[in-house]
Amino acid sequence: MLRVGHPRRATVFATTVLPSYSGRMDEDRGNLQALREILSAYVRVLERPEELLRVCAESPGDTAAAVAAVAEAFEVSDIAAQAILDLQVRRFTPESFVQIRAELADVERRLADASA
Repeated sequence: MLRVGHPRRATVFATTVLPSYSGRMDEDRGNLQALREILSAYVRVLERPEELLRVCAESPGDTAAAVAAVAEAFEVSDIAAQAILDLQVRRFTPESFVQIRAELADVERRLADASA
């Protein structure tokens, strides 16, 4: 499993969605970019939790319809939308929100360092 920054934080928030990679720098960068996408989507939805609940409640049909509705409402990929739907309610606490933002900042820093 990919572990970024603080091992618990990364595994709690996004690694279940990301494939496992090892070895080449390009793959590591790809993992960081995918993690950034998911963490950014988390921040977006955590800033608007009422909208997430409304979108889910108004989504007709099955899980695929909910994924599509969340992806459209929050302008995220289907993978990020699925990750959002997989969030546990306890991730909407202020402490978890701070952790997610810190993890996102760390990932962005690491990507910037890799580009330099």
